[in-house]
Amino acid sequence: MTIAKISNYIITVILISTLTSCYCFHKVAGKSSVRDLTVAKSFDLCKICPGRGKVVSLTPYYGYPSTDLYQLKRESTSTSSYTLNSLGTFGLRGEYWVAPGQFFPFRIIGLGIDYSYSKSSISYNYTDVYELRSTERRSHRILGSINVMTLVKKQWIGYITSQIGVNLQRTDQIAFDYFATEKNKLVDYRFGYGLQFYPKIPVGISIEAGYGGGAYLKAGLTFWLF
Repeated sequence: MTIAKISNYIITVILISTLTSCYCFHKVAGKSSVRDLTVAKSFDLCKICPGRGKVVSLTPYYGYPSTDLYQLKRESTSTSSYTLNSLGTFGLRGEYWVAPGQFFPFRIIGLGIDYSYSKSSISYNYTDVYELRSTERRSHRILGSINVMTLVKKQWIGYITSQIGVNLQRTDQIAFDYFATEKNKLVDYRFGYGLQFYPKIPVGISIEAGYGGGAYLKAGLTFWLF
C-alpha cells in the first residue's frame, strides 16, 4: 500500500465523520412488577458519560512496551551482549463518535486520527573497535482509526479499534569510526480492544491493548470537547 493510498484513506475517514449525525444513549434498567412492587428505572447515559452528550473526544496516552524496542532486538546481528532502552510511546488520539443509522450493523462508531512518538535504542558491549556501538530509532506514527462500540454501560464503554497509516521512522547507527542515518516511510497498522471508565465526571480513564505498531498497552485520560 502506497503513502498516497494511506492519505486517501485518512481523508475519507475525516469526510465521512463530518457528514454523519451525533448520538445519545438511553437505557432501561430492570423491569416493572406489580407482585414485587418494583418499577423499571430509566437513565440517560449522555448525562453521565460520555461527556454529557458531546461527540468529539480527545485522549492523551502513554504506551508501553514499545514495539520499536523489540524490532531493534530482532534486527540485531551482533554477537556482543547489549542493553535495550525505551521511553515508551507518547500519543494523542482524537475521535468523532457517530451513529451511522439502522442500515449499519453497529450502533456507534468512532472515526479519528492517532499520533504517537516513540524513541528506542540498543547499546552493544563491543570487543572490537570496528563493531557497531549503538542503534537509536525514533518513530512518528500518524494513523487513521475506526472504533466500534461493543459495550455500553452506565459508566463503561468498550470498543474494538482498527488503525492504519504511516510510520515516519529515523534510525541512527553509531560505530567506532562512522555515523549513519536511515529514514523510512512505512505503512503501519494496529488492532486492539479498549475500555473507558467514567467515575461520574466528564473525564474518562482509558485502557487499550492491541497488536501492531506503537505499544502493546496504552493508558490515558479521555476528555470530551464538544
